[in-house]
Amino acid sequence: MNSLRFAPLVGSLLSAFMTTGCFGLLVSPDGDRDLSVTPPAAETSQIRTNLAALTRGQQAYYLENGEFASTIEDIGLGISPGEGGYQVEIADRQLNQVIFTAQPEVPGNPNFSAGVFIIDIAGSPTTVTVQCESATVMPVPRLEGEDAVCDEAQ
Repeated sequence: MNSLRFAPLVGSLLSAFMTTGCFGLLVSPDGDRDLSVTPPAAETSQIRTNLAALTRGQQAYYLENGEFASTIEDIGLGISPGEGGYQVEIADRQLNQVIFTAQPEVPGNPNFSAGVFIIDIAGSPTTVTVQCESATVMPVPRLEGEDAVCDEAQ
């Protein structure tokens, strides 16, 4: 009869050891890093959002001032160049275009870029934008006719 009283206890202990063992498979040996090789969705989502805001900000800045802002701070959105796991900068600024690049701080995360281009539609200047992503190299936004497109850097 004594052995029957311990059966639930042994079963509970066995269940606890098995659960702990299974959870151990989900945690890296260091205990603080994710084993996933893909970047967290929050990081890539944030940089996409920041680049979209910066391109819209450049469009607005151009409409107000007749030129593109020369710094991210001049756009006035409160976005920091090193925010969200990426180093963002204005890589190219000309009279008719501005290009942002976003390099990941963590190797292996995708590279991003975005561009704002001035085009002439029926004698009136307007802007077009594009956002690019590449897992291997920095993508290059460019204007092809009236369309903004992405190329892989050489």
